[in-house]
Amino acid sequence: VIGWLRFAPAASLTKLRTQRLEPVGDAAAYAILCLAVASDARGRGVASALLDHAIAALEARGVVEIHAYPRPEAALGPAEVWTGPRAAFEARGFTAVRCEGRRWTFTRRGTGRQ
Repeated sequence: VIGWLRFAPAASLTKLRTQRLEPVGDAAAYAILCLAVASDARGRGVASALLDHAIAALEARGVVEIHAYPRPEAALGPAEVWTGPRAAFEARGFTAVRCEGRRWTFTRRGTGRQ
């Protein structure tokens, strides 16, 4: 395995509430929780491909709002940024809706194509 991405309905994730990352906006939103790439595969577009595929799959299901929780890379090493790089989310239209220390919430509103 060189890369892995996990998404799920945001409302079903108790961890988001316990870590004060509760969903904002659409109750039917999905959340991207983990976006990890093996160290020897980084820099080859794996994270971008995983993220593009996840967004397309979610929009094909009719999902309109997607949340992500990148952490400030400056304070962490590459192995600790398992929530995905902020720049990858921003490049795909995610915007910051909450930034509290090391707890960030980014949201992307898409078309929800079915």
